[in-house]
Amino acid sequence: MAYQICEAQQVPAFLNRSHDLLLSQTLSSTDTNAHTSFKPCFEEIVKRETLGSPHDKRRSLIYRKLKEEHLFIVDTAGFYLTIDPVFCLELGADKKDTSNFGDMTQLFKNTRGILIRGSIGEKVSFISSFYENQAFLPNYLSDFGAKYDVIPGQGRFKRFKDSGFDYAMASGLISLNLTKFMNVQFGTGKNFIGDGYRSLAISDNAFNYPYLKVTTTFWKFRYTNLFTSFQNLNVEMVPAQGGKLSPFGNNFWEKVKYCFV
Repeated sequence: MAYQICEAQQVPAFLNRSHDLLLSQTLSSTDTNAHTSFKPCFEEIVKRETLGSPHDKRRSLIYRKLKEEHLFIVDTAGFYLTIDPVFCLELGADKKDTSNFGDMTQLFKNTRGILIRGSIGEKVSFISSFYENQAFLPNYLSDFGAKYDVIPGQGRFKRFKDSGFDYAMASGLISLNLTKFMNVQFGTGKNFIGDGYRSLAISDNAFNYPYLKVTTTFWKFRYTNLFTSFQNLNVEMVPAQGGKLSPFGNNFWEKVKYCFV
């Protein structure tokens, strides 16, 4: 759903499988013709409260900020902004792999980042994120990184200690509702086509790329043009020269209430 007509403010959603499943489930249970097969989707502020469990105001402020609410939020008639830190710590061990740490291989991932989302009036919305990672990965991922100089789905890295990896990813998107029938998005990130586990036509496991997406809606017809710029990785770590412009087109038609072709 590259664009959704509504009278409320809109904010772009981030591309995340768990979040997308929850959003698709919520929208499919309502009387709406919202498309969910072209992601990232848009969330209407008036519907965001239906995603997940309602906030319990009886909880302490610290609990709500850690588990339920945005850390920083501005919500007025013409302006909406949220700022949230992002942390993820993963620990594990591969007992069948004894190549690095004696009797077991230690697995570790430490992610720190920030996520900013917002909208200005009914015409402009935006999202921006940055994540920094340090990790000790399983051997099959470490071997892949050593061979191709990239982390799958992440991109270039630098070494962290002896066998670890240090890598980062930034993304950003600006969305403009030019008219009632046309929306334009441009930024750097990823796109997902389809409702399955893997994206069709374009990979969601590549690194972030610049793109321009134009969505036109008329009656029951919706047509999306996606223009992307890709660069081929250079194993010798020499900066890539130029890029390849790749246009994609998708046509969605709302035939009946819950059928899309």
